[in-house]
Amino acid sequence: MKKNKYFLKIKIFAIILAITTSFTFSKLDDGDDFELIKNLELFHLVLKELRINYVDKIDAAELITFSIDKMLKSLDPYTVYYPESKIEDYRYFSKAEYAGLGIKVDTMNKYFVITNVIKDSPAHNDGLLVGDKILKVEDIETKGKTYDELSNLLKGEAGVSIALLIQRNNSEEPVIINVVRKKIKLKNIPHYGVLNNNIGYIKLDRFTTDAANDVKNAFLDLKETNNINSLVLDLRNNPGGLLTQAVDIVNIFVEKDILIVEMKGKARQMNKTFKTRNKPIDTKMPLVVLVNKNSASASEIVSGALQDLDRAVIIGEQTYGKGLVQSTRNLKYNAMLKVTTAKYYIPSGRCVQAIDYANNREDSKNTPDSLLVEFKTKNGRSVFEGKGVKPEIIVENKDKNAIIVELEKQNIIFDFATNYRLNNDTILLAPKDYVFNDFDNFILYIKDINFDRKTKAEIKYDELLKIIEDGNYSEEDIQEIISFQDNIKNDNISEVNDNKEELINLIGEEIISRYYFMEGELVFKQNYDNNIIESIKIISDINSYNSLLK
Repeated sequence: MKKNKYFLKIKIFAIILAITTSFTFSKLDDGDDFELIKNLELFHLVLKELRINYVDKIDAAELITFSIDKMLKSLDPYTVYYPESKIEDYRYFSKAEYAGLGIKVDTMNKYFVITNVIKDSPAHNDGLLVGDKILKVEDIETKGKTYDELSNLLKGEAGVSIALLIQRNNSEEPVIINVVRKKIKLKNIPHYGVLNNNIGYIKLDRFTTDAANDVKNAFLDLKETNNINSLVLDLRNNPGGLLTQAVDIVNIFVEKDILIVEMKGKARQMNKTFKTRNKPIDTKMPLVVLVNKNSASASEIVSGALQDLDRAVIIGEQTYGKGLVQSTRNLKYNAMLKVTTAKYYIPSGRCVQAIDYANNREDSKNTPDSLLVEFKTKNGRSVFEGKGVKPEIIVENKDKNAIIVELEKQNIIFDFATNYRLNNDTILLAPKDYVFNDFDNFILYIKDINFDRKTKAEIKYDELLKIIEDGNYSEEDIQEIISFQDNIKNDNISEVNDNKEELINLIGEEIISRYYFMEGELVFKQNYDNNIIESIKIISDINSYNSLLK
């Protein structure tokens, strides 16, 4: 027994020695070696004490992973550790591909509900519909599971059939639907087409492999087939991806051998420059780039570089502000570290990174102008570092009315569209021409389900009434308070009617997505999208367009 303990101590010492030696003989000369070794040893001792003395059994591997995650979060949001169990997640985010069914799910009333089905995916081909509740995967009940647990059940080896127990709104009994997993590759471009007046439109969702070729081919098709004379490139809600793809997309619209991005890091090998390397497709055509607060990283390289080179008018919201470059490092045991190794700088010399990137992203909006650094575009226009990319034309998205927020929160628009799809196999009109014209039926629906929403005044009133009823107040006082209820009671139906125009668009969007998938939804939304309306307006007035770039 003593001999075993002796060998265990030698083994632990050897591990510590291996860890500390690797740091001691590293080339980092930052004077922190002793503190690093000391704290690694203390970490091991704390873990040892927990395993021996903590009142409940602990999972040491889980604790260590948690510790690593917390350590990395103190640096920036993008330095991430992927244990072997999470490598598939990394592949999904980096390559936009996975082996699965081709659905998105969300929790509604404690159940997992399908909220999106990808066209021509296994889910689509085998008959799954938006609105279906997933009760079981094989024999495993999903209620009470986390999203990650459900995801692990749905994803897996391609070519394997899995049985889903589905509850559909128009069916009393659940049904089993067998779906065969296959490799799902999400499109970089979910839709491209023509807006009007020969204005081309390309929606780019991500910068994975072949994104630049996809944009190039879509652009050439629009030029040759539709004879477009201008283009809107939509990068809203695009979180970024491969830097090289961003450079090659800019190259479609600017000359060869132009500096687009410069990377600067602590390690010398991270210092790199990226120039355009191909012959462009079109350097003259008027170009608008749409961005919003969720446009990040590679999206900011494209929009920021085109802005710095005075090649495009940027329209929308201030972008996210991610000017950090990540590199991946393979670790032992099939683990991996994605670590921030550099910052990138676009043609004017500015970095789009928000000043305070370790904390709340919303704080960057409030960064005082005095902290921003001014740079100049090719034509001498002022642009600033420290808040992402600021558009030439700001289009603020107005907040939704409280009644609409509540309808969405209670999934009422979603459920109405689900029932509509179950009762109508097809709709006659194409997405661009579709108008939801059965609002009276929607009103009947919310009456039938007894939709109710209490205002803040009604909630406070209920609290006051309870206090009065529990206290020593006269019946006369109580009745006077009760009579006040009529003055504050919210007329939900009336408020729904007051927001009819916006609701017609939102209901129509939800219905269209059930028949024409994401592409149809994008086409339908163009009819009332303020950013696209503003783009058409500015790109149709060449004098106004040119004046913004001078």
